[in-house]
Amino acid sequence: MPLLHRKYAGLAGQENPQYDLPFPGQYPIFIHAYEEPSRVSALSPPVITSGKFRGESTPPWRQILAGAGLGVLTLLALPTPSPFATSPENRIEEIVSRMKSAYEKVKAYRVETEVSTYRHGQVAERRRFTYTFEKPERLRIDMESPHPGMVLLYPDAQDQVRVRFGGWASFLHFHLPPDSSLLANAAGQRIDQTDFGLLIRNIAHSLTDQRRGPPHMTDEDGNWVLEVLAEDHFRKGVLTHYRFTIDKETSLPVSVQESTPTGEKERTVTFTHLDTSPDLPADWFKDPSLERKP
Repeated sequence: MPLLHRKYAGLAGQENPQYDLPFPGQYPIFIHAYEEPSRVSALSPPVITSGKFRGESTPPWRQILAGAGLGVLTLLALPTPSPFATSPENRIEEIVSRMKSAYEKVKAYRVETEVSTYRHGQVAERRRFTYTFEKPERLRIDMESPHPGMVLLYPDAQDQVRVRFGGWASFLHFHLPPDSSLLANAAGQRIDQTDFGLLIRNIAHSLTDQRRGPPHMTDEDGNWVLEVLAEDHFRKGVLTHYRFTIDKETSLPVSVQESTPTGEKERTVTFTHLDTSPDLPADWFKDPSLERKP
């Protein structure tokens, strides 16, 4: 009897000679292993325990090193925490910090702006204009709708707003103080309260000391979206539900949506085609007749 077949026969017992020539499908070692595990143990190598290594006692120093190695491997296997792998509060704080840092690097910017005002859930008014700002506080607004051609410059030599009409009335110029009700919007926001710097500071207040509910954050299409119920930025004693959308690449605002605490939409401000390195003529904030470079 071949050696391998004699081993099978020994495991299976002489009373089972049919295992002398096993054929595909017959595995007597597994059949008898369930019945008598002790018979299989003779074919297995000796079990190495923490106190034995190749039949000898493991020195204490080797046990210590083995334990330390396992500890290092465990640490390496742990995922590295990302800057945002913390609480929502810390994530929001990090985003606000990024916004402030990003704006500090900006000296001037130009952005296409659309402001939609709602009444009873419907758009009641929509304004479109190009907004140009240069630190510390020079701004220019070139209206597209509803007063195409109108230009507003601030500040002029008297720290007022210079307004030039468009079209056939472009020869008409007049000056208004920045807090004039003719220039403020329905919320009382003045023309000198429209730059990104103030908006970012207001966002920070809405998410911290002026909030009146827990903030919520989501990721949407490459943007961070922050929602919170907070004190209105320009209306004292009024609560507004804000939805701030921040671009992840620039860390600067993309839009601001304002609603009542019950969810009725009031205003949406959208910023597009942001240019943080605009090529501005020397008198861009002084001469309303200058045209934007293509």
